[in-house]
Amino acid sequence: MKSEGSNFMDASEKFRNMLAVAFDLDSRESALNLAKEIHEFVGIAKVGLELFSSVGPSIISDLLDQDFKIFLDLKLHDIPTTVNKAAKAIGKMGATYTTLHTVGGLEMLQAGVEGLVEGSIEAGSSEVFPLGVTILTSEKNAGKSDLLLRANLASQSGCKGIVCSGLDLNIVENAVPDLVKVVPGIRDIDDLPQDQARIMTPSEAIKSGASILVVGRPITKAANPGLASEKIFSQIVNAFKESMN
Repeated sequence: MKSEGSNFMDASEKFRNMLAVAFDLDSRESALNLAKEIHEFVGIAKVGLELFSSVGPSIISDLLDQDFKIFLDLKLHDIPTTVNKAAKAIGKMGATYTTLHTVGGLEMLQAGVEGLVEGSIEAGSSEVFPLGVTILTSEKNAGKSDLLLRANLASQSGCKGIVCSGLDLNIVENAVPDLVKVVPGIRDIDDLPQDQARIMTPSEAIKSGASILVVGRPITKAANPGLASEKIFSQIVNAFKESMN
């Protein structure tokens, strides 16, 4: 039987792994400094094109060493063979979550999923979650039919989750209920909108069915990223408890 202390640690780790921070930075030093500040309350480091291109694949092992799960957000989108080979290489790097753009179609998505699985097995890791990106915030004309088509493509291809707006959770939950829902554009209720047109608070997203929340500048540009991450973490915990009542 687990002790109360053990149960608390398990719960804390669960909520920590519901919070991803976008490391939209351009140097290893800035990334590792941020990692140290937010580690207590953040379980997932999202590495995008800027940091990956600036530092290279070594940033993944650097952040793994800091006890983060890696969310590699490169939105792979090319011909199936190329995506398969790139995904296999990524799978060997140790990233838990990797994005594939659903616009690439079913064959490409399947090739990407297969590559990620093959690479992770070769590296001795079984934890890999391919994520299908549905609609980018810059796609102003994409509608419900696009969302449903892309979400279903992700499901059919073997992706374990999708990236979608919190405002679309009620739609995708009915269409692909078994997929993990990763929601970007999360901000604290006191923060002003920036360039994300489709934003939500942690409480709203959790209550709508989000699995993982992605937060960027409200934490990374805060005067004290550690305190900012603690605030978001607390809102996740409270929202989850309220949703269970």
